[in-house]
Amino acid sequence: MSQTTRYLEHSEGNPDISTLVSCLVLDAVDSGASDIHIEPWESTIAVRVRLMGVLSELVHLPLDLMDKISGRLKVMADLITYETDIPQEGRAPADPSLGGVELRISVFPTVRGEKLVIRIFDPRNRSFELTDLGFDEHSLELFVKLLRDQAGCCCSPGQPAQAKRPRFIPRFIISRKRTDRAFPSAPSKIPSNSTCRW
Repeated sequence: MSQTTRYLEHSEGNPDISTLVSCLVLDAVDSGASDIHIEPWESTIAVRVRLMGVLSELVHLPLDLMDKISGRLKVMADLITYETDIPQEGRAPADPSLGGVELRISVFPTVRGEKLVIRIFDPRNRSFELTDLGFDEHSLELFVKLLRDQAGCCCSPGQPAQAKRPRFIPRFIISRKRTDRAFPSAPSKIPSNSTCRW
């Protein structure tokens, strides 16, 4: 049973919002999730976590808690609490009470109210070794060969708002004292009237 479910059972229908949000984040961190999606559905608040790229339901909450949860997360990310009809994005610094993770919080309006997406950055779970990425021996050999090439492009797509620059590639190159490589990152959507500077 998740911490959130246990807390809701003991709160007897009157949960403290700060504690509830902390339980949601801790459940997501414990499960190894990369992000949390909180959105109002027709009759409940759906809380889902992304595990290995797939959203899985964590818990459903009473719909009347949505404004309070949104308000709490906005305060944590230093956002404008009274604005509900514009997108906002902010950062909640690492907090030991939340497992030491940093949170990037996005809020945007929908037809049923605000949707919240919390991206989790856990410094303890960063892997920089190519051998830890799950390549088979032949694929790893080809990948390392590509990294050593003098020309070419290596693309590493990711979720929106996550770092597109793969951290393990610079670590691989730096470990071999190479300084002749660049690792730019680009947003998934570049406005047509903008100039992309590398």
